[in-house]
Amino acid sequence: MQHHSRSFLFAHRLTQCFSLLIGVLLLSGVSACSSRKKVVSTAPLPAPPTPRIEVEIPVEKPVIPSNAEAIRGVWLTTIYGLDWPSRRAVSTQDMASQRRELCRILDRLAEAHFNTVFFQVRHRGDVIYPSKIEPRVTVFTGGRNNYLDYDPLQFAIEECHKRGLSIHAWVVTFPLGNSSNVQTLGENSVWKKHRDWCFTLHNDWYLNPGHPEARSYISSVVREMVERYDLDGVHFDYVRYPDKMREKEDHNLYLRYGKGKSIGEWRIGNISAFLKEASAKVRAVKPHILVSAAPLGKLRVLPAMPNVGWTARESVFQDPAVWYREGSVDFIVPMMYYRDNLFDPFLADWKAQIPGLPIVPGLAPYRIEDESKWTARDIENQMNVSERLGMAGICFYRELNIRPNRNGVDRVIARHFTASARMPSFAKRGANRPPRPSELTIKDRGQYLEASWTMPSSWNSSKGTFNLYVSVPEGNLAGENFLLATLIPSTRYTFSKELLQPFSRAKTLQFRVEASNRSYVRGEASEAAILVKGN
Repeated sequence: MQHHSRSFLFAHRLTQCFSLLIGVLLLSGVSACSSRKKVVSTAPLPAPPTPRIEVEIPVEKPVIPSNAEAIRGVWLTTIYGLDWPSRRAVSTQDMASQRRELCRILDRLAEAHFNTVFFQVRHRGDVIYPSKIEPRVTVFTGGRNNYLDYDPLQFAIEECHKRGLSIHAWVVTFPLGNSSNVQTLGENSVWKKHRDWCFTLHNDWYLNPGHPEARSYISSVVREMVERYDLDGVHFDYVRYPDKMREKEDHNLYLRYGKGKSIGEWRIGNISAFLKEASAKVRAVKPHILVSAAPLGKLRVLPAMPNVGWTARESVFQDPAVWYREGSVDFIVPMMYYRDNLFDPFLADWKAQIPGLPIVPGLAPYRIEDESKWTARDIENQMNVSERLGMAGICFYRELNIRPNRNGVDRVIARHFTASARMPSFAKRGANRPPRPSELTIKDRGQYLEASWTMPSSWNSSKGTFNLYVSVPEGNLAGENFLLATLIPSTRYTFSKELLQPFSRAKTLQFRVEASNRSYVRGEASEAAILVKGN
């Protein structure tokens, strides 16, 4: 309805203007056919009848220079099946349907030029994969011990990597759920076996960050997962104290471990100590795995805004500056679920307070669909601010809220994510620079081109991925490499000729490929493979 009404209005106005022009030309004795000009109305169009639909933003398809790097992430929520799975499985057909549903989600993300999925693996004291430490979630089958013919985490890892998506295990850290939930976790749950590690606040249960054994317990859960799965990262959520934490909940622990600190300093130290321990256990197993966390969106109370409330440091005892100094995190994804004066100055403050730490603002498209009355333009404004400040990328909560034809955010993303972008390099992880690919060839396969290359025998697919570039030797684009594809998992890649449309006038194209290790440190590019059009 919206598009039809606009088209009708435009056509009506164009007809009026054109008729008037013809009349003027006839009166002046000039042939209308010989001097016709296109007339465009500049009058404002009426507001759309449905407030959920944003004004359409044209989608262009330019290429991106080779130096473009950004984490383009989304939180993919599995608790309650909010993003996936949409239905519980009671048959093998249902299980196959769950897998197909996830593939469709990942296809959309890859086609929209995302490169990172924060995939929720731990809910509230339970996990989505088979574990010797924690019970399995019920969201896939309706029961903790019901038959499931696939491992959701293993399947997600394989399918992400096929599509050039990095996958980070999203861990809900300290919450265990409400009193009803903890009763369902079973006899082997941490709540049943170690109640003294836990506390309750407002009918919700939590592992106590002030208890060293509780911190080590979660670290052991993460280590088991990292040992078993080929993950690209581990991402900690709810790595904080609950809001309005009372002193009585951890008074005895404070007396035992406080060592002269204020209770606030001690609590900040507990959160930092957990991340330091957990990251050490992760890197002892697989040094390349990236560790990140999602703190609150406002780091601290700003001097100009003393009454802002609910900040990371003052309210929930998170201090990412300490995490950075201690080397516990490779990047952070602050939950910037605010707008206007609660967004811009706080995002700038993150950059000013921790300039050496990659910061990926997490945005809230869900606010377009709740009572907040946001629009897609709010998200676009925030993406513009983030890009202007030189942030390390962008992330969206959550996957459902960026789906096509839902709230307009997919159009905003399409405008900003016009082509693939490389992952930023994390050289601190210490992996060696990968070797140079050789024998790059480009073969014409009709509507597609097939690139293939070779690597030294010491290289295998577990060591990294590849980036493919194209350049032209002449014209205004000469001398610049453009990224065609990133995070390619093997030494063969087939791609549509449509990707080369920006170079349609070039007679000759040059292709190069480079290897990238698991920390996204890139090696030297190959010799060029030359494709002459028409040959």
